Amino acid sequence: MIKKSTLTKVLLTFVLLGTFLSAQRVTQMKFEGLAHLSPAVAQEVADIRIGDTITATNVNDSIKNFFAQGYFEDVWVDRKGGVLIYHFKEKLAIANVDIKGYGSGDDGAKLLEGIGIKKGDLYDIRRIRKAKRTLIAKLESQGYYDTVVDVTSTPVGESSMSIVFDVNKGEKIIIKKMNFVGAEEVSQGDLETELANKEEDFWGWMPWRNDGKAAVEQLEYDAHRVKNAYMKHGYIDAQVSKPLMRVDFGSYEAEVDYKVMEGEQYHVGTVSISQDVAGLDVKSLESDLMLREGKIFNIKRMRADMKMLEEEVGNFGYAYV
Repeated sequence: MIKKSTLTKVLLTFVLLGTFLSAQRVTQMKFEGLAHLSPAVAQEVADIRIGDTITATNVNDSIKNFFAQGYFEDVWVDRKGGVLIYHFKEKLAIANVDIKGYGSGDDGAKLLEGIGIKKGDLYDIRRIRKAKRTLIAKLESQGYYDTVVDVTSTPVGESSMSIVFDVNKGEKIIIKKMNFVGAEEVSQGDLETELANKEEDFWGWMPWRNDGKAAVEQLEYDAHRVKNAYMKHGYIDAQVSKPLMRVDFGSYEAEVDYKVMEGEQYHVGTVSISQDVAGLDVKSLESDLMLREGKIFNIKRMRADMKMLEEEVGNFGYAYV
């Protein structure tokens, strides 16, 4: 009869012996199918060294490290004794990116800028889809809605793809009416003068008329332009809301609403020039000022006066005023 303690020792000996025999060490590492990484860099990425013990954990971790580089579609490892053989299936490269169905060549090239993919990048279907969404968003910012973009990917040889975005540009939004709610003292014509988005004129298709086409990316700046128009008429405290564009997608026509609080109109009080520049003819400069005492304040004239004074002082060698 074998004693329990003796049996335990025998079993433990066999377990330790089996572990020792299976604990193979790395004698060589091979990398097959690499194009973007050199073998030396690949070994650093793998983070396994010659002489390390081969375990499922460190091999799996090395595979994860390679996937994290973003170059590979598939990575797997074969083992022959102490030799680890890494096999790589690299992602395809983008041979070229083109656009069809959108204006002239220059317009298409500008539209492709900043969409997130370019020639030489690795082909990734997720990035292609994101680029498609970006194209549509860009056209919407220009006032085109319901744009359709089809993407064609064509193999070029065995290692690259050609990408073509076929753009069916949507309908342009036409602004039929501008509403300046609360505007009483300044006319709509004066408020619209510097706006990028204007109400369509009668015969708006003619060159010197407003065609009413929406420039959506400029809407947020138009509120500042309305404010500036008020300041040219003396309403320094005028408050202008962000514009609200209401679109009828059945007709692709829109109305744009602004809420305005005009405030008080200011007039110019005393106008004088305070300076300490030797030789500067203050009397002459004061006579050249566009802002005049008692007149309605105009921000445009004030800016012109400031520029004129900067230039005059600059003539005396003061570059930064």
